[in-house]
Amino acid sequence: MRNVLATSTFERCAAWSPKGDQFVYANQHNGSDEIWIHSVHEGWERPLITAASFREGKTDRLTEPRYSPDGQRIAFTRVSEGVFSVWVASVAGGPPVPLGADHELVPVWSPDGSWIAYTSFDVAGAGLFKVSSGGGGKPVVIIPPGGGGSPIVRTQWSTRGDWLTWLGKRGLEVVSPDGSQRELLSEETGWQEVQGFSKDGGTVFAIRANQARHFLVEAFDIATKRARLISDLGPQIDMHAFSLAPDGKSFLTTLSRRGGDIWILDGFGAR
Repeated sequence: MRNVLATSTFERCAAWSPKGDQFVYANQHNGSDEIWIHSVHEGWERPLITAASFREGKTDRLTEPRYSPDGQRIAFTRVSEGVFSVWVASVAGGPPVPLGADHELVPVWSPDGSWIAYTSFDVAGAGLFKVSSGGGGKPVVIIPPGGGGSPIVRTQWSTRGDWLTWLGKRGLEVVSPDGSQRELLSEETGWQEVQGFSKDGGTVFAIRANQARHFLVEAFDIATKRARLISDLGPQIDMHAFSLAPDGKSFLTTLSRRGGDIWILDGFGAR
């Protein structure tokens, strides 16, 4: 593991571009949530989405950005006055547009770019839906609300297009895009909202916390359900988001650790 970005702000939810020369991520550079593009090779970065990008409503949070397969658009989650919604923006610039209704979050593109899957929730809990990436279509239910093991479930779409990851009530699963098939990969507990597929789409990578609060990267062969340990990342507080590099050899994620600074207060006895 090595740092890619580590500053005093909270960088999170990084996602590679299809070419692997840039990634998009959420941060708080200017005191409020923004979405930036970072060039890996040239070192520059620039804001893509800020609070000023929206004509209406107060923006509380911007998070979960994801490139489209052609690298021309980005889907992301906006939270405005407590309402979650998915928006799509052009990398070239211009105002973002909402995908559809409220209560949408954690978008992910299908490999051909024609669909965006997202988590939605109501009083029953989290469910999984998909909708045409062009907007205007009716959402298709993949997993009805209440089928998730946590209020918010991050999902990933396989490179082959045949599966999406899901943290259900039984454990770590994969589900077909039409919802007709669900395969349980592991009944272990402690799974984080960090899962993704290998470059060939046949393996699921997932991270869980064991009883010692060490975060373990594990790989599951979908066909055989066999698991293998990839790495012990040691103790962490939180992890979220997964983005496999285009070459399939590494992935981006966010690690949170406790830290403390020691300060001295001068002039304590002065009036």
